[in-house]
Amino acid sequence: RPRSFRPVAGDLAEAVLALQRLAHGPGVQALTWGCEDLSAEMGARRTRETGGGYLPVFEMVRSMTLLAAKSAGVDAIDGVFTDLSDLRGLQEEAAAAAAMGFDGKMTLHPKQLPVVHKAMAPTAAELEHARALLESARSQTGGAWKFRGRMVDQPHVKAANKLVSLYVPEEKPTPIEPGTKANLLEAGSSGKWLEELEAGQVIAHNIRRTVTETDNILFTTATMNPAALHLDYQAAEQSQFHRPLVNSMFTLALTIGISVKDLTQGTGIAQLAVKEARFLAPVFYGDTLRVESRVLSKRESKSQKDRGVVEFEHRAYNQLDTLVCVAVRAMMMARRHAQPSRL
Repeated sequence: RPRSFRPVAGDLAEAVLALQRLAHGPGVQALTWGCEDLSAEMGARRTRETGGGYLPVFEMVRSMTLLAAKSAGVDAIDGVFTDLSDLRGLQEEAAAAAAMGFDGKMTLHPKQLPVVHKAMAPTAAELEHARALLESARSQTGGAWKFRGRMVDQPHVKAANKLVSLYVPEEKPTPIEPGTKANLLEAGSSGKWLEELEAGQVIAHNIRRTVTETDNILFTTATMNPAALHLDYQAAEQSQFHRPLVNSMFTLALTIGISVKDLTQGTGIAQLAVKEARFLAPVFYGDTLRVESRVLSKRESKSQKDRGVVEFEHRAYNQLDTLVCVAVRAMMMARRHAQPSRL
């Protein structure tokens, strides 16, 4: 996904020794490193072993970049692979970076992009295991439990959540035949049709959103909410949080909104109810939220065959994988090839 980030830790040896401080700087979303710039600064004659791996000093900087980024809760981006003709070497290095915990990799040429994407994306087997683990975790009350013959705990759940969040399904265009209302609806849809949804299905949404001060102030004032906890900085400093809280109604709206593109855009007829909204942790300025949705139930309409009602559970996590909001809502959903009477 497109990202903006700073700083690049690689121009100076001094920057390497300040990686942790730089990673915690204001506005930093990701951290990367530049082997070629650093090697020139150091006067190194080469950067890699004869077998292709980095020399120890550069491998150390690579690891330091990863650790500094993770300690600050920002993305870790691996450096570039400079041999444009060696796509196999690029694939191996990108796969190794993903295995280490890097969130992405810098590229030099467009032809490197599909190689990096494929190498760093989770495999089908990894996704199936992660989703099954997350489903198993829902029935646990805490502590470790046995899953597929092995003991697992919350760190495994956190890793599974992270892996599922990286998955971006390949979009396959659906042929559109002109002439019906259903076709007009389908042409502008990116959501899922009624027949594509089944109880227990889990969808990890690729969209993430960083909450800003402007979001909170505009939403709070637009909804005529005078709560000092959201608007009065001095009052907020005296609270247990020592800073303004993001309006929970904005958090709820964002939690549902992030799901729209993948679930209901062009396929949802009407939102029938928000049955549940729970706020499990505070949200502050600068928090980045991601959302995972689960289909709780589905039933077809008895009176109108072109639609049905689906109940979704949306779970929002911040950049530390802390669950901050759970929302349950009921949506009236359209069938793909039906002739909707009143859409």
